[in-house]
Amino acid sequence: RYCASTSSDRTVKVWDAFKAKEGHSLARRPVAVLEGHSSYVTHCCFNPYGDTLASSAGDNAVILWSMETMKKTATYEACMAPVMQSSWSADGTMIISVSHDGWFRLWRVLDRVTLKE
Repeated sequence: RYCASTSSDRTVKVWDAFKAKEGHSLARRPVAVLEGHSSYVTHCCFNPYGDTLASSAGDNAVILWSMETMKKTATYEACMAPVMQSSWSADGTMIISVSHDGWFRLWRVLDRVTLKE
């Protein structure tokens, strides 16, 4: 239902893909602007179910967002360098983040435990 874009203005914009497909005039405006990062946002991706969005940024963090409430649900302090990308496991139970300095972390979403660095 949603698609998302990242920005150097420290936000993630969430768009309604159905309205865009139908050519609706509201598709020109995001349904939500997610604010929570303190630096430029480098990447975002939805979990396999589409109900949670992960965003990574130059503030060395990965933030999870609920697509139901459009609110922040968790923050992962990832590394000592900007997080360039994050990705979900196929079952949505883990996130991997990769930072600018080449380090990666594998997180278990349920309890925010780092499984591998």
